[in-house]
Formats: sequence, structure tokens, C-alpha cells
Amino acid sequence: MALNENLRLPDLLAPIPGDSPVGPDLKYSNEFSEIEWAHNQGQDAVPPVTPPGFPGAEAEEHFGRVIELGEGFLLNQSKDLRVASFMTSAFLRVGRGEDEDPVGAACFKGLSFGLQLLRGLMGEYWEDLHSSIPARVAVLGVLGSEGLAIPVRLVPLTDWGHSHFHFKDWSSDAVPETAPSDENTLWAGNFEAGLADTDKESYDRLASALEECLESLDGLETFCKEKFGETGEPPPRFRDLKTALEQTSSAVTQLLERKEPPPPEPERAPEPTTPEGEPEASVPDAAAPEAAAPEAAAPEVSASDAPMDASSEGGAPAGSQAAETPASTPAPDPRPPPSAAPPSADPQGADQAIEAVVSAARVLREEDPRNPVPYLLIRGLRWGEVRAGMNGIEPQLLEAPTPDDRRRLRGHFLDEQWEDLLEASEEVMASEAGRGWLDLQRYS
Repeated sequence: MALNENLRLPDLLAPIPGDSPVGPDLKYSNEFSEIEWAHNQGQDAVPPVTPPGFPGAEAEEHFGRVIELGEGFLLNQSKDLRVASFMTSAFLRVGRGEDEDPVGAACFKGLSFGLQLLRGLMGEYWEDLHSSIPARVAVLGVLGSEGLAIPVRLVPLTDWGHSHFHFKDWSSDAVPETAPSDENTLWAGNFEAGLADTDKESYDRLASALEECLESLDGLETFCKEKFGETGEPPPRFRDLKTALEQTSSAVTQLLERKEPPPPEPERAPEPTTPEGEPEASVPDAAAPEAAAPEAAAPEVSASDAPMDASSEGGAPAGSQAAETPASTPAPDPRPPPSAAPPSADPQGADQAIEAVVSAARVLREEDPRNPVPYLLIRGLRWGEVRAGMNGIEPQLLEAPTPDDRRRLRGHFLDEQWEDLLEASEEVMASEAGRGWLDLQRYS
């Protein structure tokens, strides 16, 4: 399904041949109108409800035309953010990637490419790029809202073509009671069958493509906050698009877990036997004396409380001769005083000191999650490392979070597992990634 694999980002970002690197503003040209018309026709095409699903042959033809015309426009005529936005929308529908990629992975790779194109054009030609600053906010705002959020939720998650909408109904047991009249119709009721026909490698590729897409969106969003902030213009918002991608990524993670083979059951060791073939007698282990300890620790009965044996002279307690102990042996103290804990050794070096701070913060957080001290400890530690340099912030200190950490936090957030989200966020905050990953504070 992926098209135009020879298209490369550096080619699209290269200056227009001639005197002006960005070329003239061709918003009212026939070429621009043809690209816009093809994009609108693709959006108006209704996706089929039967396999292969999104986006459908008619829509794919129109969106393929958008990419074909847009490529020539950006290469040879004009650097225009509006045309790049049409192409980004088309890349999501048509896709980019390897031949082995499932449809969904190719779609998300296409979206990632488009987001990188938008950021690259603004980064290379911020001052002269068509169109104006306010118009750029509007163009990007459409993409960041429902303009791309709904198509993202329509991307196939199974080989049959089921989307995130089908997954949501299937996972929440909101399957309609009445099946569609056409047995080939995609719906939540046959999502399980589509899942069974989709192999694990497809979900591995889907998860990787979504992670790449989210990273591209994070880069675009960070760039926009910085550059539009310098102009005094409010930056475009990408909340709807990010939420759609995060929820789809969480769905793929859950589907991938269902593809993991169950762990093998541990093998039971054969029972040892004697030379005659009989099982060996069990040998009491070291825990046997401890098991009998409760009987030995039973309360002692005084002579005045013990039952009297009528045949004993002097009214001695019954059985006293058998249980008699020498008078010189003192009775053991049933409650020995606890021994004092050995003093903790001082940390040896900076690494051990950091581990001690992290451990102390974790203990304080477990004692009282509302106590601000453990949170201030960790942030003072990691943010202090950033401020410690004499020549400003050193970029090598700002380590990126791992894909597993991103996926884990998003999963807790989308599943509303707040306690797990808080603990996982603080674990990442205590790592090197806590120095510069600002999105982490939103999760905390």
C-alpha cells in the first residue's frame, strides 16, 4: 500500500531553484487549487465497512494524487506549509514503509514523515515560508485537532481492517447484540477473529511505528512552542491528535500482550529414590525446630494454678516430678529485647549517594504519598544536576526516556491507574531521563 518510497525529506526541504529559496506564493494558482481539490475529494470518500477497510480505493487514489502533485510543488515551485499539511494528511491515508509492513504500520510511518516535513519546512524557512504566522497556527491547529485525530482512529489494527473504534467496543464488551446483515462487515463482533489472523510481528511493527509517530509529534510540538512563543502568537494545540495516537498505542500494546506466548510451567524435580527403588524418607530440615517453637513458647503454668494429684503427698502439682527443672537454672525470658540495628555505612562516592537519595525518597513516598518532601528530593537532585554546569545547560545531560517508559506511563494514564502512574512517574523522574523530560511532570 505504501507509495512514493523514493521521496526523501532532504529533497523536499531543499531550496527552490532560482533567486528565492521559497519561491513565490502560489495560493491562488491552478496547481495549488488542484492539490486542495484532490485532498477534499479524498476526505469526502466514505471508507468501506468491509475488508480491506481504510481508506478505500477511491480515497487512496485521491490522496495519492495529493502526494504526487505536492511533491512537485514543494520541489520546484513553492515552499508552502498548507501544501505540506495536505500531504501530511495524505501520507496518513496512503502510508509509507517497507513491503513487509502491515497497513497500519505504513499509515503511521506516513504520518510521522508528514510531521517531520512540517517541522523541517518551518525550521529551514521560518522567516519566508508561505504562509503568514497566524495562518500557520490555523493550518497546524486543524491537523492537531479532529483533522487527523479521527483518521488516526480509523487506521487498521488487524489484517481484516478493524480500527481503534472496533477495538474500543470489543475491549469494553460494548458489542451490539444484532450482527450486521452482511457477514463480511467489520464490527466489534468479529474483532476477535481479525485479531487471531494477525501475527505478532505485525503488532511489533505497529507499536514501533506508533512510537516513531509520537516522537515526531513531540518534536513538532516543542518546536512550535518555542518559535511561535517568540512571535507572541499562541502556538497551535495538538492535544486531540496526541490523545488519539496515545490511545491507539495503548490498544496495540494490549493486543501485542495477547500475542505473547504463556510462560512455560516449571518442571517438577523427580523424587529421589533409594537403591531398592523406594522413595527416600523425608529428612527434617532446619526449619523443624522453628516449627515447634510455638509449643515451647506457651505460657508457663504456676504451681498454684496447676491441677492437684490426690495421690501425691503435700499436694504437689500433677506431673511435677516428670517436668521438674533444677532450681539453679533461670527461666528463659519470653521476650528478649530487640537487638539494635547496625549503623548504616556512609555512601562511597557520588553514585551511591544518588542511590541513597532515591531510596530515601521512595521510603518517604510509601509512608505518605501526600508528603511533598520525597518529590522535592528527587527534583532537586535531577534538576540540580542540570544547573550545576558553569557554562549553561549541557545537552548531553538531557537524556530521552526509553520507549518502554513512555509506553508504560501512557498505559497507566489512559487506563486511569493513578497510583501506578504516580509511582512509575517518580521512578522515571529519579532516572537520568528526569532531568529534561518535561512531559513527565504532567503525568506526576
